[in-house]
Amino acid sequence: MPNKKLSLLVAIFISAVSTVSSFAVFLPAEETKPQVSARPKQKKQAEVQVAEEKPQVKREKVQEAPQEAREVSREQKAVTPAPEPEKPYRRANLTWQEIKLLAHMVQGEARGEPFIGKVAVASVVLNRLEAANFPDTVAEIIYGKGEFCTVRDGQINLPPDGEAYRAVELALGGWDPSYGALYFYNPARSTSKWIFSRPVTVKYGQHIFAG
Repeated sequence: MPNKKLSLLVAIFISAVSTVSSFAVFLPAEETKPQVSARPKQKKQAEVQVAEEKPQVKREKVQEAPQEAREVSREQKAVTPAPEPEKPYRRANLTWQEIKLLAHMVQGEARGEPFIGKVAVASVVLNRLEAANFPDTVAEIIYGKGEFCTVRDGQINLPPDGEAYRAVELALGGWDPSYGALYFYNPARSTSKWIFSRPVTVKYGQHIFAG
C-alpha cells in the first residue's frame, strides 16, 4: 500500500513538472537591450566642445579687424592733408562798386531785352577789360567819351533789378553769349557808319554784337 502512494505522488510530480515546462515554452523571452559603451558618448561631448570653441575663435578675429582698420585710417588722416576747396572761376575780381556800376549799365542798356542779351551786354564790358586797347577799369570803360548812350541820356542811373545783377554774376562766372564781342548796338538807332563795318558775332533782341 505505501508503494502505491509513493508511485502516485511521483506520477503527480512528474505531470506537474511537465505542465510547467510546457507553459514556459509559450512565455516571451526577455528582450536584451544593447549595451552602449561610454567611450562614444565621451567622444561626442568632445566634438561638441570643439564645435563650440571654433565660433569663438572666429568672433575674436572679426573683432580685431575693425581696430586695425581704424588705426590705418587714423594714420592716413594724419599723413594725407585735406584738399583745399576749389575756388569758383571768375573772369575778373571786381569790387562791389564795380559790380553795382556794371549792373546799372546792363539795366540802362538792356532793359526789356531777353536775359541772354543782358548777359551779353555785361560780357562786352568784361571783354574790353581784358583787351589791350581799352581802359583797365570798369568805370573808365563805361564812362569813356561817347562809348554808351546810357551815360549820355542818364539811364545809367536807373536802379538795377535782380536780373541785371544776375546777368553780371553769370558774365563774371565765364558765360559769354556775345562770343568775345567788343561792341553792341541797336541798328534802328545807331548813326555811326563805322560800327556797321564791324564783324557781327550774334544778335539778341534789338542788339547786334560785333567784334
